[in-house]
Amino acid sequence: MNLKMKISGLHCENCCNTIENKLSKIKGVSMAKVDLGENEVLINYDENKVELEKIRNAIRKAGFVPGAERHE
Repeated sequence: MNLKMKISGLHCENCCNTIENKLSKIKGVSMAKVDLGENEVLINYDENKVELEKIRNAIRKAGFVPGAERHE
């Protein structure tokens, strides 16, 4: 499943790399790519292996605020 989620607190490529690295370590997440210009992350994940709240918590633990999301 593809998910786009807004992220608050992004400032630079380092921020993007931090989020991508945290999310890519979650079992069930196959891809995470942050778009700094749009302040959002595109995540491909298996909803049978990982709950959305675990993804949101990983973003919080990385020091950012997850926002509105939409599935594509």
